Amino acid sequence: MENKRSSKEEMEQRLELLKSIQRVEAPDHLYERVMKRVSEGKMNIIPMRWVLTAAASLLLFFAIDAYLIVQNQKSKDASEIASLVPTQNNHLYDE
Repeated sequence: MENKRSSKEEMEQRLELLKSIQRVEAPDHLYERVMKRVSEGKMNIIPMRWVLTAAASLLLFFAIDAYLIVQNQKSKDASEIASLVPTQNNHLYDE
């Protein structure tokens, strides 16, 4: 049977590999470039008031749409009922 290595031994071996990595000095202007990109990213964020305005507009649109659908259905029902009632005329004879 093969001997299985313990997880501690495997971890120690991987940590030894990390010790062989050489450190590198970062350029002086790297920090400024990173901070510039971070600030540019903040400038591209959509303001919350525009998000709320868009959400309110969509909500209003759907509410108006639902209202018009209900009104159309009511007028359809009324016209169907009116068509069932016979019209009465006072003509006794066809002239």
